[in-house]
Amino acid sequence: MNQDTISNKKWFSVPAEREVIKMPGPVERVGPKHPLWQKRILLEVKNIEKYLNFIMKSGGRPWFKLAPSTKKEDNFMIWKGLLNVATRPEIKFDIVVLLPATYPTDCPRALIDEIVLKKYKCSKIYTENKYTDPKTGKNFVMICHDHMKKVGEVWTPDLSIAHFFIREIHTWWSAQQNAIITEWDLAHQKS
Repeated sequence: MNQDTISNKKWFSVPAEREVIKMPGPVERVGPKHPLWQKRILLEVKNIEKYLNFIMKSGGRPWFKLAPSTKKEDNFMIWKGLLNVATRPEIKFDIVVLLPATYPTDCPRALIDEIVLKKYKCSKIYTENKYTDPKTGKNFVMICHDHMKKVGEVWTPDLSIAHFFIREIHTWWSAQQNAIITEWDLAHQKS
């Protein structure tokens, strides 16, 4: 079990966490309105890349793609990508990660294509928390609602989106895959 020396919070780490960096002091508490925001975003992107490289070096297949929106008005607070079943790349769903105005004090919010709620038997989906993509009109529903902040209290401002994916999204996504594969195969007549 690991313990954060600053916050005194405890959690079990996984090897992937040793590959991604915690945000260094100068950008640790840098949020969207801070002049160093773009520097933090570059470190966030590098951490995502390090995590994906770790997965591949470990013999795995990446199970997600994620990149920040480059629209100036989004201010790098909207990230888009997909979650896929690594062993079945044809099974994939769009995701959106929203960074709250209080990021990094508060953890990111992850939302997945609403079809996961309507068509597949997934759990831990928060139907009241929705996001509609203004460009496509696609609806998304929230997953992993504030667990890192409230359950176990393991979110700290020096963590990154990659940490959120390692600790939270991967756990949720892994738990959903058997149900998704079963429903997918039924819908697509596979055995």
